[in-house]
Amino acid sequence: MRFFLDNVEWHEFVEGDQRSRVIQDIKNYAAQNGRVVMSWQLDGEEISEEALMMSSAGSKINASTKDIRTLVSESLDQTEEYFPILVNGLLTVAEKLEAHEPEEALRLFQQATEGMGWVLQVLHHCGNLLGITPIERSDEFDLPSGCAKLQEALESVADSLQNGRLLEMAHRIREVMIPRLQEFTPYLGRLKEESHKTSN
Repeated sequence: MRFFLDNVEWHEFVEGDQRSRVIQDIKNYAAQNGRVVMSWQLDGEEISEEALMMSSAGSKINASTKDIRTLVSESLDQTEEYFPILVNGLLTVAEKLEAHEPEEALRLFQQATEGMGWVLQVLHHCGNLLGITPIERSDEFDLPSGCAKLQEALESVADSLQNGRLLEMAHRIREVMIPRLQEFTPYLGRLKEESHKTSN
């Protein structure tokens, strides 16, 4: 079995029963050099790490990595582009509720809540990858507190939904949830600044 890291052959020939150890060694080596493994290929075909660990087939394994700073910067750029789409999506939910179109509103609201979860995960992981503690990340915004306030807003919206008060739900989306979500915008900008400092 031959292992490659970004198409450069790894330093040792590997027996089949040592595969899991070498996979972990490669991940550790990448992390020590400011990179993260993005994908694995087995004989030229992409494969998940879990499937790779369980497989005993193949003769060539390649790990494709990406610079952590590049990954963080790209993730934050994507989040910045998605943020106004998410806010507009929530406004559409409110409009659908006010237009007495609850089924479409709830479908869009489900998508919006999934989108908010994705945004929060990106902010959390990017902050960690930048090596910044939550307290240090911003003098004006505390991520755990912001997440807690957004969760409270989500619960208030869900309460209106459970009690069938759809116009109240629309009002809370506009006046409570969206403002709470927009509080993350300067924090996102702060992380982008930090990522640029790290890459310079």
